[in-house]
Amino acid sequence: MTDTSGRGIIPPRPPLPPKQLKAAQKREARARAKEQLRAVKRADRAEKKAARSDQAHFHGHSVISSADLRQVFTDEDRVEDPVRFRHQLTHGVTLTVLVGIVVVGVVLALLVWKGYIKLPEPVTTAQATNSSNCPSATFDLMANKEVYVNIYNATGRDGLAASVAAELKQRGYQVGTVGNKKIASSAAAVISAGSAGQAAAFNLQGTIAETKFVPDTRSDSTVDLYLTSGFTALVDANNISKAGGKLSCSEPAASSAPSGSASATP
Repeated sequence: MTDTSGRGIIPPRPPLPPKQLKAAQKREARARAKEQLRAVKRADRAEKKAARSDQAHFHGHSVISSADLRQVFTDEDRVEDPVRFRHQLTHGVTLTVLVGIVVVGVVLALLVWKGYIKLPEPVTTAQATNSSNCPSATFDLMANKEVYVNIYNATGRDGLAASVAAELKQRGYQVGTVGNKKIASSAAAVISAGSAGQAAAFNLQGTIAETKFVPDTRSDSTVDLYLTSGFTALVDANNISKAGGKLSCSEPAASSAPSGSASATP
């Protein structure tokens, strides 16, 4: 006869080895500690909630505090203040632009200092006034090679002074400074010189028609030639008079026009 009295009985587990038993005990201890910590936090939140419930009312209405909002919204859910963001963005852009301007200024200053960039010469202004002390002497026509002339462009035509300087050099004149200066005159050109350069000025008046002479107080024999908007060309070398004469210090008539067959390229 078979004994069936022990059916359905689960035999006890064999005892764990010492190492596994120790590990299981540690897991149980950590689990109990976490559960105790969660219980403490739940109690703390409940206490704070109860305190807020007592204080966050005004005339019967609930008042939502910043703590309540922090509990509802996480850091990722919070939206940054748009006004503050715009201020920060404007500040960053302004700072970047200022730094860029400073860097560009320093680079340009270094390039100018090293000579890689040439700054244009400042444009000065000369005054052509009617003079009551126009020379009355008669001058002989002196040789072109004895005339030392500085040439200034008083118009808006680029390269005019350089072009005329090249033509005068071909005719034997001694050319000094070539640059820009403003002058107010209806003449084709204004010629200025001291007493020592009046004969040279008379020579130039024969080379450029409709010019006005303005005396100055310089002591050397150099001559300044100001090319104005009325200038078109030098007088043809074959048409220049060899006779002597006097300097012309008056403005040309409005209807008169400079003569000459050669043209000066601007």
